[in-house]
Amino acid sequence: MADIPLAVLLEGDYGYKVQVFDTGDTMAALAGKVVEQVAGVLVAPFPPDAILKVRLQGSDEALPDGLTIADAGFVEMESVEIYRAG
Repeated sequence: MADIPLAVLLEGDYGYKVQVFDTGDTMAALAGKVVEQVAGVLVAPFPPDAILKVRLQGSDEALPDGLTIADAGFVEMESVEIYRAG
């Protein structure tokens, strides 16, 4: 697949960060990669049982965990938010 830069905001962080992903990454993988880079460094670590979801900026709807970046039709610098469900 191809690389794509996205603007991501992890719950609890003060602002969006640009991170590069593979267009074959799923939403679950995207969330995992962001948490790996940001949680415990810029925000407090999430509990091990935390369920993280991805949504487009300004949307209330979570994207399906198995949806790939390519299938979602994301464009470069698309803004997404990662948050704890529940």
